[in-house]
Amino acid sequence: MTTGVEPSKGSPPRAGAHLELRIAILALVISFISAGLTAGFSYWQVHEAGRMSRWSVWSNFLAQYDSDDMWQSKATMRRYLKDLRRMPGAPQDKDEFQNFATDHAERFIGHYVYYRNRATDDSDYEFFDKDETSKERYFSELDRCRRRVKTFFEQVMLFTKNDLVDERGLGERWGRETVEFLRNVWLPIEKGQNNTADDKQEADDENAQSDEMVEWFAKRLIAPR
Repeated sequence: MTTGVEPSKGSPPRAGAHLELRIAILALVISFISAGLTAGFSYWQVHEAGRMSRWSVWSNFLAQYDSDDMWQSKATMRRYLKDLRRMPGAPQDKDEFQNFATDHAERFIGHYVYYRNRATDDSDYEFFDKDETSKERYFSELDRCRRRVKTFFEQVMLFTKNDLVDERGLGERWGRETVEFLRNVWLPIEKGQNNTADDKQEADDENAQSDEMVEWFAKRLIAPR
């Protein structure tokens, strides 16, 4: 004989059970929504932090262009070419002068910086009114100026090609004057330095890359007519 009343197997669940189930489901939904909002907000924070970080790096990088060192570099290269124009026999034609400047940069930088045996019997080396030690310092500084400009603009290309900066912003920062400087001042000196290499193919490859860099900026900084 058993005691108590055995509940009917067909008895309906308690009324409170439905409420507890709905509360559990609601809590689960809320947790999913909360997680989604948190993830979205975290993504936004990371995105904004990345954007601000890139902008900070880019702004600090641009400050190099406005530095005294960069100003001095551009002035030194311009002064060098101005001196070359005063040399006896310097061509007046623009293209011919570019070749003339490249040839002399190769000889001067090659001789005084890289110690290549490029001395000649003419009076070109006497044109610069300096003793040999001063000439070595002068052309070493010219080579550093050339390299500083090259490194800066190569990095601008790298920033742009890796989408670290909006390409449209380049035209707001530089323009035709920058392209003219790269093409008419920096490029002849750069090619002269490239030509100091013993391997002619290496020099040709370096010159081609230098031309490509100038044209890359020309396409982006000079509006088509």
